[in-house]
Amino acid sequence: MPKVFYLCVTCTEDVPFIKAAEIQPQTEGTFMGNYRIEQQQRACKNWTKGMVGAGFLKPVVSVVPTLIVSGVFDSVTPSGWVKQIASNLSNSTLVIIPNMAHLFEGLSNEPCFDNLVMEFIANPRSKTLHADCVNEMLPPPYKMEAFFFRK
Repeated sequence: MPKVFYLCVTCTEDVPFIKAAEIQPQTEGTFMGNYRIEQQQRACKNWTKGMVGAGFLKPVVSVVPTLIVSGVFDSVTPSGWVKQIASNLSNSTLVIIPNMAHLFEGLSNEPCFDNLVMEFIANPRSKTLHADCVNEMLPPPYKMEAFFFRK
């Protein structure tokens, strides 16, 4: 995502809602500490911000059929949050891909994702979705020789 778009969204929809008292407990003992939050807050101080409606932080409640796809390793939208979102969408279908982060880029068996979407679109009110193929969406093998065994 280009940085300009990223800052437009996060400086409007995320950073203003960060509570100072929550930063330290949420970042303590992590690899980067509060570095990422401080950088984001600093960038947003001078960034033009949009407006959000009064109910922006209220959960969306809907009966519209909704396909929700998440990854176990998604740090942007963790699976716990996604499950909470799905609980308010009574006709949602939730698929959690075991080896995915925020996007499935780089995982094998990409047609699985396309097939899930097409199956959902064809029958959005179905309570069953053939999602077993997500277990075959795997990251490429780690290649140590690329780093350690150069000739």
